[in-house]
Amino acid sequence: MKVWLQICLPLLFISSCYKEIVPIPITSSGMRQSSDVDDTWKLEQNRWTYSQMKSMYFWEHDIPDSASLDFSSDPFAFFDALLSDEDRFSYMDMNQRYKKPALMLEGMDYQPYVDASGKTVFRVMRVVDSSQHKQWRRGDWFICKSGRPVRGMMTEQGVFEEDSVMRPSRIFTNAFSDTLYNVGGKAVGYILYDDFNMYADFIESFHSLRDKGGVDELILDLRYNPGGYVDVCRKICSQIMPAQGLGKLFQLHRYNEYQTHLKAQSQGGGSGLDSLYFADDFRTRQVNLNLPRLYVLTTRHTASASEALIHCLRPYMDVITVGTTSRGKNVGGQAISDDKYRYALHPITFQYTDAEGVVFSSEGIQPDIYAEDDLNHELGDVDEAMLSAALSHISGESPRGVKMTGRKRCTGYPVESGKSSIEIKNNL
Repeated sequence: MKVWLQICLPLLFISSCYKEIVPIPITSSGMRQSSDVDDTWKLEQNRWTYSQMKSMYFWEHDIPDSASLDFSSDPFAFFDALLSDEDRFSYMDMNQRYKKPALMLEGMDYQPYVDASGKTVFRVMRVVDSSQHKQWRRGDWFICKSGRPVRGMMTEQGVFEEDSVMRPSRIFTNAFSDTLYNVGGKAVGYILYDDFNMYADFIESFHSLRDKGGVDELILDLRYNPGGYVDVCRKICSQIMPAQGLGKLFQLHRYNEYQTHLKAQSQGGGSGLDSLYFADDFRTRQVNLNLPRLYVLTTRHTASASEALIHCLRPYMDVITVGTTSRGKNVGGQAISDDKYRYALHPITFQYTDAEGVVFSSEGIQPDIYAEDDLNHELGDVDEAMLSAALSHISGESPRGVKMTGRKRCTGYPVESGKSSIEIKNNL
């Protein structure tokens, strides 16, 4: 509770001695006007961008004074100039600022590597849409030739060699699935969840596990889940947690000084925080698993709402993380657009805390049990390193903190090179 007071008291002080900010009007003082009439849209775009960021941006206090900015510059460069050094996640649409990989395949996620010969190669992390990629499997290596993927294999020296062998077609998808395992007499549910957007899938999965007799333990695989809607996260948490926590505080949202002041006024002199609560209705109680603990599989692709699920459930239950350190996205944002302007903004607009007012580290959530993502096995395979580590802990075979790896590295094993397709698509 001590941390909560540290957060809340400064906000109350801001509300009581606040000097009003009016960020929308912008004067032309200090602006360099473009002589090219075709560049007028840039000036208007940047004026609008500046006003929206001053109003909504979480780190508004880090935005430079308007007099020091060039409002006729390229809109992406202008947007970059407004961002705080603490910000890793805000972006603007028509994402020309970021270098795309040589290959972008829809329906499949992959990680670039450099092999021992210096060649850029790719490895399939998961096949999301098997109808598009029937011949591909998790763990396959490939290179890009004339814009097309060419399968191959890695030698013991870590050098890629082309391989024309085609594997049988598959109908399995790594996007979403649920499975029930029997571990030492316990019914262990496993749910692989892609992002916090499709709530209906999760409801069906809960009913599926219940129809199979219910679960004693649950493993939630969020290793490739970059986040999504806060409300979906809140509802899913409500279905997992102990029933006595339903209806209690789930999350608090903090905003910049300007928005905090506006919210405090609308609250009639409140703190300016937004409070979200776990669901507590008939439907939620019907599917609530009432579990004392939860296992969550994590990697650096586990971000935002996925991390919020872990962090905001911990005051109410034991959450054991298995895998590698998560992304560290303890903030959220929103899309801001206007039909009059060419680009939409996606700034960070709030930071969230758990019910006790605690913010987790921006360096990510450390795993309780370390295990590498094992691309040599399919997701859901009991021999896959991360799932195996969780199942072993449930059975009592593996104490917390034991390091487990999913593969034996050969001489010259390829090293990761750049961002994966998941990180690029989700601006992580």
